Amino acid sequence: MATVLLWFGSVVSSGVLNSFLSAASIVFSVIAIPSAWTAVAAARNKWKANHKQTFVYVSYIIPIRVFLTAVFGFLLFDIHAVRLLGCMVIGGIAFPAVIWTVQSFSLKMRKDRV
Repeated sequence: MATVLLWFGSVVSSGVLNSFLSAASIVFSVIAIPSAWTAVAAARNKWKANHKQTFVYVSYIIPIRVFLTAVFGFLLFDIHAVRLLGCMVIGGIAFPAVIWTVQSFSLKMRKDRV
């Protein structure tokens, strides 16, 4: 919640306060985004164990929805803080997804060779 308040303060402020709130919101976001992703993954594993497929499906949709919202926010708004947050979310979701894809492909190629 503090991260959301810091980003909101960064959007509505100007000057030195804007710089301070932007820096603080970036630091908090670096902690909050991976923590939220880990919490969703832990909940997904729990739901898989309890055979709650609807919740598992929803947990797969959450990162995609957040990514698309960040892309639209990045493209539609000209506010510096919104564009910065969009870039952070896009990088925070897309980069691990690319790493996962490359690792999966590499593992599959190694299995095929052996």
